[in-house]
Amino acid sequence: MRVIGSVMIGFMEETESEIRETLDLLRDLRLDHVSCSFATPLPGTDLYEEHATQGLEVHDMRSYDFSVPSLCPSSEHKRLHEWQRLACSLTWENLSTEITNSELEPTGSGSDRRNKCAKT
Repeated sequence: MRVIGSVMIGFMEETESEIRETLDLLRDLRLDHVSCSFATPLPGTDLYEEHATQGLEVHDMRSYDFSVPSLCPSSEHKRLHEWQRLACSLTWENLSTEITNSELEPTGSGSDRRNKCAKT
């Protein structure tokens, strides 16, 4: 039997520290497969309503496919894709060698940095 985990990152106001906690959990679970997608405010969902009531920009709906960080400015996409890549690498097979906390950070991240997914 294979064990598969699925997580979402890229929520408004989510910190990199919170993403790191998610990755720590994935590492501890030692899953066979990890899927990591981006929070996506689909019409009719609470996330969409929160997004709309805060007056945040609604991006091109054609990109709302969970593979594009739709709650973040394009300047943050590369960074979130790095976190996604790290999350998907945390499988049991890849964990046969110990992954340290320093390896659970994309290049240049800071522990208190917010993802800039929220616009003020």
